[in-house]
Formats: sequence, C-alpha cells, structure tokens
Amino acid sequence: MAKHIVERDNRWGFLVKDAFNHFSNFIFKMVYCVESEVGPGFVVDVTRADGVTGRAWFRQKDCRDSHSLTTALNQTFQGGRGGALHCKLSPAQLYDLLDMLTEELFAKENMVRKLLTTVGDQEGGFCIISPDVALNNRGIKIPPASNPFMWIPGWPGCPPQGMARQFAEPPGLNPLSRFIELAHTQLRDNFVPALLSLSCMLMMANYRDILAKLGHFNLPLLFGPPKVGKTLVAQCAGLFSGLSLDESITSRDTLTYLTDAFAKSTLPFVWDDPTSVADVKQVAVDLANGAARGKSGGHQFPQTACLVTANFDIHQMEKYHSRLFVIVFLRPKANPQPGTFAVLTKAAIAASSAFISLKLMASEIEAEEIANVTSGLLSYLEGLDIRVAEGIALPLIICKKMLEVTEKGHLWQQVRAYVKDVLLPYHENTTLNHQPSKAANRMLKELGGLCQHEKKDILRCLEDSVLLDKARAAAALNIAVSEVVAVLKNTPGAEINKSGRIMGKVRKVAKIPMSVLSEDTIRCLTSESDDEVEETRVRETTFPEIQDNESDVEVEETCRVKETTFPEIEDNVDTPDTEQDSFDMGDLPPPPPPLPSLNGSISNDFPPPPFIEMMGNMSVDMGTPIEEGHQADEPLPSPPRLPLESVQRVPMSDLCATCGKKGRRGLLWLCCDGCQQWYHRSCAGISVQAYKTIGGNPWNCRHCH
Repeated sequence: MAKHIVERDNRWGFLVKDAFNHFSNFIFKMVYCVESEVGPGFVVDVTRADGVTGRAWFRQKDCRDSHSLTTALNQTFQGGRGGALHCKLSPAQLYDLLDMLTEELFAKENMVRKLLTTVGDQEGGFCIISPDVALNNRGIKIPPASNPFMWIPGWPGCPPQGMARQFAEPPGLNPLSRFIELAHTQLRDNFVPALLSLSCMLMMANYRDILAKLGHFNLPLLFGPPKVGKTLVAQCAGLFSGLSLDESITSRDTLTYLTDAFAKSTLPFVWDDPTSVADVKQVAVDLANGAARGKSGGHQFPQTACLVTANFDIHQMEKYHSRLFVIVFLRPKANPQPGTFAVLTKAAIAASSAFISLKLMASEIEAEEIANVTSGLLSYLEGLDIRVAEGIALPLIICKKMLEVTEKGHLWQQVRAYVKDVLLPYHENTTLNHQPSKAANRMLKELGGLCQHEKKDILRCLEDSVLLDKARAAAALNIAVSEVVAVLKNTPGAEINKSGRIMGKVRKVAKIPMSVLSEDTIRCLTSESDDEVEETRVRETTFPEIQDNESDVEVEETCRVKETTFPEIEDNVDTPDTEQDSFDMGDLPPPPPPLPSLNGSISNDFPPPPFIEMMGNMSVDMGTPIEEGHQADEPLPSPPRLPLESVQRVPMSDLCATCGKKGRRGLLWLCCDGCQQWYHRSCAGISVQAYKTIGGNPWNCRHCH
C-alpha cells in the first residue's frame, strides 16, 4: 500500500482520480537509527506543511499507530515545545510507510548510532560534552560523522541537557596561566586552596582511574570559617570544568539527584551548601567504595565525583576523615578587593580551554609516583591514615604539574608551605585525634585516674581485655551512657553487651581488647597506687586544655595540686615582718603533713616550700593566756578551717563526710566552704573535668547548697 502514498506540499496522502487527499500535515526523513537498552528508535528531520522544520525522534514502540507516532513527534519536535503535528494513516499504511523510509536509511552508510548514557569520556579516546559537540583528547572538535553516539535529551536513560559542558576555544594553557596570576593577586591567603580545588576537578575527571590505582577515593571538601571565599573558589572550579555560569554550582540537591549525576557523567561538578550532613557522609562512603545504592535497591556505579563546600560543623564528619580530602581555608588578613567575583569568574571561563588536555595529563600519573609522595607525607606526620595521605598526595602532584606546564613553578613553594603549616597541622589536630582507638584510650585514661576503690568497681583488667561497666563509667565521668556506647562502637574489636564479673558480681559489661589500648593507658589502668596514677596523668597531659600549655611547669600546675602550697598564704610571703607579727593563728589552715628529713646536700638542691620558710621566720600571736584551771598538757582546741578557695590535698587524719573513710595521699578531695567538711571527689558527685574548674572558686556540698 505504501506505493500509493504520495508526498506533496510537505504532506503525505493518496491520489484518488488525480485528486490529492492528504492524511498528514507533515513529512519527515530518517537521519539515524539509534540503538538503546530500551529498544531501537529513529532520529528524523520533520518538515511541517507551513514550512517549519526541526529534528525529532521516536522509538519503535511508538509505531503501532498514527496517534502514538504523532504524540512522540510532538513531544520532541522543536525541543519539546510542541509541533501541532497530526496524521490519520491506518496502522497498515503507517507500517508500509516506515518500512519504505527505513530501507532508504539503511541504504546509506554509517547511519546507526548508539544512545549516549554517560557524558564525557567515551571508548575511542574522545569526550562528548554536548548533544552537538565531541572533542578529542587535546580538546579539538571532531566531525559529527566520526561520533558513534547520539545524545538525545529526554530519551529514557540518556543524560539531560543540563549536563552539557562548554569549553573555551581555542584550546590552550595561556588563559589558565592568566587565571593563576589573578587568583594569586585577588585571593592572597586562600590562593593555594584555589589551586588545589582546580587540581581536584582534574582528579575527579579521572575518578574510575583513581579507584583502579588506589582502591579508594577521597571526596574533596572545602572547609573554613564563613565569608572566606569558599563558594567563589568552588564556582571558579566549576567554570574551569566547562560548566556555565548559571549552572557552575548545584545547591541543596537531594541524594537521589547526586547519585544519578555521578552515574551519568565523567566530568565533575560542584555541590554547594549541602542540605544534610548525613547526605555528605553517604556520598563520601559511596564514592570511596565506587558504588552507590540505586532507587530500586540495585547499585549504580559513579563515573565522577563533586567538590563540596562545607557550610556545617566538620566535626560531625570525624568518622569519615579517611574518605575526605579537606581543603582548609584561612580567614584573610585583608578585606577582598572590589570586583573580585567578576574578574575571577571571567578568567575561569577562559581557563576552561586547558581542562581537556590537563585531564589527560592527570590520567598519566602512575601509582608509584603517588606512593612516593604518600611516603613523604607519612614520614612527616607519623600515624596519619594512609588513605588520607594518598588523598592529599594526588592533588598535590596534579597541582605541581599544572604549575609547571603553565610556567608558574615558582609558586610551588607556597603550596609546600601551605601543606606544612596548614594542611598537615589540621590533620594532626583532627584526623589523628579522631582515630577509633583514640576516644577509647582517652576515656579509659580518665577512668584510670580514679581512686582504686572506684576504679575496681567500674572496670576489671584481664590478660587480653578490659571489662567496663558502662553505667558506672558514665556516672564517674559525668556523661550520658549513650556517649560511652558511642565511643565503644567506634573502637575496633569492642563488644558492647557481654556478661562479665567485676568485684565478684556478674554484670552486663563492655569488653575492650587490650590490643587497641596504648601502653600509657594500660599502665594507668593497672597501677596499684593512686600516686602512680596521678603521676601518669601528669605526664600524659591528655586533656585538650592541657595540650595548649606552653611549658611543663604549667602542665604540672594544672594537672596536680601541690600539697603544701596555699594561695592565700603565698600572697603574704613578701609581707614585712611587722605585718607578719600580727598574723593570727586562727587564720591558718590545717598544718601540712611532716616533710621527711633531708640532709644538707639534698636540701640545698630542693629548698623548702615558701610556706615552711615563712613559718620559720614569723612570730605568731597566740591569743589570750591559758585560763586558770586549764591543764597545760591538754591539747589546745584545733583552730577552725579557712573556707576552701581551691582544690587541696588533706592529711590522713581527715574523714570523708559521706563515706566516713580515711583519706590517704593521692586521692582527690573537696572541702565545703559552708560546713567545713571534707569529701572525696567521687562521693561529692564531681567529675574529673568539673574538679579541675573548682580551684580558686567557692564550693558547697549538697547539704549547704
């Protein structure tokens, strides 16, 4: 029947007694046959009866009748704006017409194309950046006839139009060199983070290659205080990778959108201001593993990654430091110059002409070269996770090569200084302190500082492990049980709920392997003397507020309380004798324990404390004479105690007002400023951290509060 179909005035119809009866208001010519996973289809050039032309497409399943065919054509004609096309051919007539058109198509050569499923690098060494443009590995356009793929936005499984890129022409390195000069002038303190951001875009353009060489991937994350230029640098990095100015960054996108974007392009993009920290964690894990969970429970395989700006508390990501490459931004010393945004974005667009060629350069970096730089970083910062070191090493190598090819090698010294003075100290203070076993060691060291009775009621040391009562540990540290459980969950090999015997009683305890504990922690837990525990804690200086002290003297004064030094008396050491003669015994605190006898040579090396010297030189008014009838050999009534203005040690004669037990050296005590009674720190319900803050401040027990 197709032989009776006639084309006239851009219409299809039939001749009936030399009269033309049209059955459509358009005609089309087939351009390509497209092969896809959802079935074949055709790309056609449509000409409407009024002369309007445009390209459209339909799939094989749309050929069952005229209505389905015109619906598909109207949805794709003129970019989906609608074509007002109609046809009333019967299914048999339509079948014969399409059969005739496909015979004409296949009579030509090279008319079959594959549907594009991934933007960017393709087999054969070329890169498709838009539906109409494909580049070779030097950034030069290739003829459309040489491109075996068809990018048809809207076709099921094909990338959307928004993923298209546009690189400046002609390809070259001079515009990038100009951008580096401007960034050095405009960004100043954050010039190196900008360079590393560009390096990360080149690195992420070779995402699958990195996974093959290293076995993991570190998500680049821009971190720093607000208003330091993170978003500006991220936008310049997006423009450098070929994104348009309007779409150079994506903000507040969902995890589903990101997962699809990772799987449909090999060219990186920018994720600014993530909505949820949990989404960033999931993205970091997915990209590190090279697979992401799809919508229907299957898996999608990312082909690229994204640059993230961290406008949130990065400490929430502490478990994921091994999957991140944190680029630290500094607060600039001077205000930004006017017009910085316009100058840098314009230069970044021009610098995109170098992206394709530099992407090829980054892909040629060998694993051995990465290993050499990684070894240098590990030797400089011992204990750094090798995955973190490799995540730093690769962008540094790309950055150095980029500076060399743009003849800006003299700026490499600034990059080295940034790594040494900013990047590695950041990881020393964060990554190393947030290793899984660090938190457990810190918690157990603090528990090891308790008195022996408290410690034995909370934990028990075995040959290969430590049994810990979680509830009692939380009470002793004045924290929630959930915090103790969180530490244990992040401790390798720890068992959270296990039956164990402590103090002869079977309890639900946690079991922590000795292999994750440091020697100092084990020594602190197994020491039999409270004095040994205290000396260990002084030597450890594990608390954050102690790590900032400038000298060992300050550390010792902070961690342990001197036994014979009283602040209220030290203030009077240099007082003239006339003032000291009027000093009242009633104002003195209880006398310190007697000092051991010292020979002459040792006493010269260790002079007596100021309190002892003062007591030897001062004359004291003993008050009124002994009343008549009072026996001289009877002991005088003990003087009242001064209100305690700092944490002090007490002699062994004192008893705890709560438990009624004697004290001994090494225990931590408190004296109530109201009732003048002494208390064990633990009996008073004071944590170790809170105990340190009481020194120099009044304190009342629960009865006097």
